[in-house]
Amino acid sequence: MLEGALGIPPTHLVNEYGMAELASQFYDDGLRAHTEDRPALPGKTIPPWVRSRVLDPETMRDLPEGARGLLVHYDLANVDTPFAVQTEDVGSIRYGRIQIEGRLTGAEARGCSLTFERFLEMEGRA
Repeated sequence: MLEGALGIPPTHLVNEYGMAELASQFYDDGLRAHTEDRPALPGKTIPPWVRSRVLDPETMRDLPEGARGLLVHYDLANVDTPFAVQTEDVGSIRYGRIQIEGRLTGAEARGCSLTFERFLEMEGRA
């Protein structure tokens, strides 16, 4: 739809995962892959100054690579905000890249999710 409306090809659209509580963001690889003439890597780049963990939601223990759980981020760029942020986002880490898979069941919608939900509600009324 964006390509038709704005002329921006899908290879030039970059999806971002971030939150107000973090100074850093995580980005898709599509544009870089396009400029390097290679297939895009799955997931989002974890900045080198961020450490992300995946925890079992019941035990809060670390899960192995590729396992699905709650995401926790430690962001060295957070100077005047909390260093660690435990999210209600569900995902995994594979090959050093974060895979976002959704929100914890029953988690409150926040941030951009609210805007998107309102958009979906308006689309349903049309």
